[in-house]
Formats: sequence, C-alpha cells, structure tokens
Amino acid sequence: MIQPTLMPAPIEPYMHRKVTVLHTDTPLHEAALAMREKAIGCVLVSDHEGYIVGVVTDRDLACRGYGEGLKPSDPLIRIMTPQPVFVEPSATLDEVVWKMEASGIRRMPVLEPTTQGRSRAVGMVTLDDLIAAQKIDEYRLTRIVQAQVMRRMGEFAHERGRIVHVVDSAGRPVTAAEGVSRFHDMIFERARIDRLGLSRDRAIDALWAIWETLAGRLHHTGAMHLISQLPVGLQERMLRLPFGPDRRNTEARLVGQLSREWGWPEQRTREALLALSGVWCQGVDEQELARLRAQLPPDLASFCTSREPDRSRERAA
Repeated sequence: MIQPTLMPAPIEPYMHRKVTVLHTDTPLHEAALAMREKAIGCVLVSDHEGYIVGVVTDRDLACRGYGEGLKPSDPLIRIMTPQPVFVEPSATLDEVVWKMEASGIRRMPVLEPTTQGRSRAVGMVTLDDLIAAQKIDEYRLTRIVQAQVMRRMGEFAHERGRIVHVVDSAGRPVTAAEGVSRFHDMIFERARIDRLGLSRDRAIDALWAIWETLAGRLHHTGAMHLISQLPVGLQERMLRLPFGPDRRNTEARLVGQLSREWGWPEQRTREALLALSGVWCQGVDEQELARLRAQLPPDLASFCTSREPDRSRERAA
C-alpha cells in the first residue's frame, strides 16, 4: 500500500547524484545513445561552462527531434526545454511533489544556484523512485499524471495546429456542452441506436464505459492519445480517471457489466458496443487508432477499429 508523502522529509535519500549532463552542441544521436546505455529517460544540458541551461527527454528526441525531421547530427539546443523546472538540494519531498504536479513532469532536476545566478547539476529525483519508496500517496500520484497528460495534450494541439475554439456554420462559438451533445448526435445517428435497441442514455453510458475501460488498460501516454480524440467537454472528465495498465479491464468485464445492467444477452451487448465504438473510430485519425491498438490486448483492440455497423444484426428495441 502506498503511504502518504512525509511532508518535511528531505530529498537526499531519494536523489540520484549520477546524472548525465551533455553540452548544448552535443549531437542528438549521442544523447539517444547515452539514454539507451544508461537506461535513463532524460539528460540535462549545460553550456560550455557547465551551467545547466536545459533538459532533453526521450520524448523530445522522438517528437521534437526525429519526428520533426532533424538529423542525428543536429545539436541538443534545437530540441531542449530551456530553463527547466528544478528544486534546490535543501528542498523537501513535499516541494518536489508539488512542483511535479504543478508542472506535469515526472523527473525533477536538483540544481545548486551559484552567485552568478546560474545553476550546476547536483542530482535528480524521479516519480518512479518515489513510488518505489512508497513516499507518495495515490491521490497526488494521479494528480501528477493528469497534469502531465494535460501538458502533453497542449503540446499536441500546438504541434498539430488543432482548433481549440470551435464555431458553428454561423460563426457562433460552440460551448463544451454543445460540442459533446453534437458529438453524441453524430455517433448515435450513424450507429442508428434506435435499431440497436438503445436509448440515448444507454448509448452515452455505453460509450463512457468503453472509454473508461480502454483508459484504465492503457499506460498514461496511451490514455493521453485516447483522450485527445474526444471533445473538450469529455476530456476533463476522462482526466479524473486513474490510468493503467490495469489488467482487470477486459472485454469480458465490460460486456458482462453492461449485459447485467441492461438485461441483455452478452452477444447482443457486445454487438451494440462494437457498433458504437466503430462509428466513433470513423472520426479518429487512423495513426492514433493504430497506436492505441498496439498497446491493447486483441479483445479491447477491437474497440479501436473503424467500422460501419452490421445492419444484418440490428435488432428492434
């Protein structure tokens, strides 16, 4: 059982002092090699005087580096996050956890400020180490993961140029609630829920049960990809859920739960769920669906497949 964080506890026992520091002009491929050889997820970046000026994570290499077409010989300064969030060696565990939650990060550099107003590396505290040491409670752990998901979703929106503020055909702003309602209308019309024997309330519950099951089975990164495909009005609710991977989340559990609630045979329940999820997936980027399927077992991956409803199996209410 994870115990609550001890608020006044110092960070020294949980800090790694052997951190990897590379220069701003270090090639990307050298940083990738260092991460692989040392089994680490990030490196600190310094100027030529050894003062810390940035941080680079494995995701930065993949998304900002190679994903944006940079060459392996390009320097780290092209992809680093400048002026990283950090704590000083005198910080408490509570301060570290608070900053992780506020910034949505899992790795906290420990830096020693100098008289010149710059900082040198002392060590690193990671969320995984705090979990292993049972020094963080489940509530704060969930808050950190949620903050990380929100930060990355913002990065996705910026990288892909997504439209955040939606307007209708007359140019009128669409509220989050209206966006969710229209989203449901589109799915229910295409899935023809009346022919499936589903009321609107049951169809909404079914979609939510599908997404909740998938998010609970996915690692937080996969759950982020799932959430990013939903309307803004649903994203906040999804972010309150605990992410997995929880192996108890299976198709059998999902179908069995709704079958009992609806009083339907399991096969009929499964067909209705697949019809709804198949129509939802028609509006999802195929690359995103492929990412989700790759992280799910075959039974749940079937709910991340775009398909037209099978009209031959529709049933009257």
